[in-house]
Amino acid sequence: ISATSCPMGKEPATSASTETESIERLVESPDLAGALESERFKTFLDHVPIAIAVSELRDPEVIVYANPEFERVSGLGVASLERQYWDILEGEAVDEPNGLSLVTAIVERSDRVGRFKMQGPDDPVIVDLHSNVIEDDAGIPTYRLVALVNAVAGELDSQSLEARVRE
Repeated sequence: ISATSCPMGKEPATSASTETESIERLVESPDLAGALESERFKTFLDHVPIAIAVSELRDPEVIVYANPEFERVSGLGVASLERQYWDILEGEAVDEPNGLSLVTAIVERSDRVGRFKMQGPDDPVIVDLHSNVIEDDAGIPTYRLVALVNAVAGELDSQSLEARVRE
């Protein structure tokens, strides 16, 4: 990923589909596993307006990075997240009748997993969950990248845009 392909500063909220495309481009980036070890890349992720957390796929798997947006959405600070397993996050699927837990979805599914309700810092938040395993150059799974996209904000932006177009 180059500095020109994603914004370095906060931009106005975008639609959920645009953010989903951004996540897909990020995950498909060559040498993402190597980049995740770089402080420069982590600084870059700190400015991405999508909630991103990364875990190392070791025994045990633990969160090694969360950007400020992930902290904001989850209501948990970096100190609470780092070196923890995904079960520190609580949430339940809103689009599956059997109530898939957020933790199960993160570790057992991939790509756009679904829509989840989780407790934010003040009120519940509805997010679209993306979870991907990142492999190193040798094809060995090294990291899990998790992204949470505020689903309601994306829908509100989309509805606002549609209303302006109709006017």
